[in-house]
Amino acid sequence: MIGPGAPFPTLWPSTRADDGLILEWSPGQNSVLDQARISQGRDLGNVTVRRHENGRLVDVVHDTTFAFAFSAFFPQGILHIR
Repeated sequence: MIGPGAPFPTLWPSTRADDGLILEWSPGQNSVLDQARISQGRDLGNVTVRRHENGRLVDVVHDTTFAFAFSAFFPQGILHIR
C-alpha cells in the first residue's frame, strides 16, 4: 500500500527532518506479526534515512525497531517526526 493509508503515510514519498536527514518510505517488506506466513503479512514497507554530504546523498545508520513495532500495534497511528 502506497501513500495515504500506508503504514507511514507521513513519510511517503519523503520527508526532510529539521536536522537535514531525509526519511523515505517505500513498499516491499511484510510484517512478521500478523500472518502465519510472512509472504502473506501486511506490507509495512521499508524506511531509509539519508543526508547530503559533499553534494551527494549518503545512507545514515538507523534503527527501525520502534517504527515497525509502532505500526504493528497501532496500524492507524500517526508517526510524528519532531
